[in-house]
Amino acid sequence: EEKYHSLIEQASDAIYVLNANSNFTDVNASMCRMVGYTREELLQMKGAAIVDPEELKTDPLPTSMQNPERSGFRERRFIRKDRHVFPVEINVKHFSDIMILVIARDITGRKKMETELREAELKFRTIAEKSMVGVYIVQNGRFVYVNPRFANVFGYEPEELTNTGPVETIIHESYRHITTENVRKRISGEVESIHYEAMGLKKDGSANWVEFYGSR
Repeated sequence: EEKYHSLIEQASDAIYVLNANSNFTDVNASMCRMVGYTREELLQMKGAAIVDPEELKTDPLPTSMQNPERSGFRERRFIRKDRHVFPVEINVKHFSDIMILVIARDITGRKKMETELREAELKFRTIAEKSMVGVYIVQNGRFVYVNPRFANVFGYEPEELTNTGPVETIIHESYRHITTENVRKRISGEVESIHYEAMGLKKDGSANWVEFYGSR
């Protein structure tokens, strides 16, 4: 019993136990800090009290163990005592027929980062897609992104170059060793950026001259 409580209390994640009636029967200190209630207050409450009421309208908590909260990882929106709503990731575990153990983690920071990444990608794509110069991203020797202008320079559609053949596809054979070496230097960290000219190879087999600005 002492070991159990020690592990629960020292956990950085919020941990709580619900009984068959969805009442809190045990909560740790992290849980109290996360939702802003004292242990005594939580032990007088039902699990639904900490879930966003708006979410409960479309995704209610089960009312009995006959139809329990599904086990495993999922996301929910919790509501603090001060009525602040925030996202959490919960890991639900059923033990015996009358108890549910839930481990919860505040993922506000992660959600904020995901939103910022989506916004950054949207800004990049908006700029790149409308650019009058060719823009590309290379990983592991292949194009993982090319904008319409880059594809057009070599007579391709973007999807014909993305995640298909090697980078050398659009470089004339007589200049491939130069291009390969310049890519290697950036990947290895010898240089951060590079500027050079090379003879390209278009889809129809004709050659063209291209000026490259590449950054690691």
